[in-house]
Amino acid sequence: SSVALIGSAAAQPPPPPIMSWAGPYIGLNAGAAWRSSSFSNPDAFGTIIADPIWSDRTTSFIGGGQIGYNWQSGNLVYGFEGDIDGVSGNSSAATSGGTQSSSKLDWMSTIRGRAGVTVSPQFLAYLPGGAAFAHFSDAWGFAPTGNDFTSNGMRAGWTGGGGLEYMFDPHWSARIEGLYADFGTQNQTTVYAGPTYRSGFKHTVTLLRGGLN
Repeated sequence: SSVALIGSAAAQPPPPPIMSWAGPYIGLNAGAAWRSSSFSNPDAFGTIIADPIWSDRTTSFIGGGQIGYNWQSGNLVYGFEGDIDGVSGNSSAATSGGTQSSSKLDWMSTIRGRAGVTVSPQFLAYLPGGAAFAHFSDAWGFAPTGNDFTSNGMRAGWTGGGGLEYMFDPHWSARIEGLYADFGTQNQTTVYAGPTYRSGFKHTVTLLRGGLN
């Protein structure tokens, strides 16, 4: 009898794995970035050129990685995440008055808090928000004299968005998320042919990317 009971107990299937979002994670992501860029000059060189002088929208491929940590209380999941992505592509255009404008986004990184709810133990809907950083190389000038106005360096801004994540294994999840980042206007003053002119490069970026953690 005891042998039969032991055999019966041994034949019981193992309990299902516990699906928890709590703990550290690391992953990869890839997707698309839609960048809106413009160059403005409030002084507008008198009446020679209208303001804004140049604006452009560029679609680029992005790819990179993320790392973060989650806490979970019931169906509430919250935590923080950092990521960095390389960005392909740039934009340039001939503008009015015989000028040339160009802009390039080299990379973008965010540091965000995340808060969401589990629709089911495996399905998470979340809202991220925080700080964004990116490296832009911008130039504008009268051809063929060269670049009269330039801005080259890291810019800081804010970001927010939303995402959906699915845990298809206790140690693996897949996600899709969208983010909007605003880097404001990088203002400068330049002495050009005598007078001093104010100018600025403005950038916003919208991301749509998938990820695996």
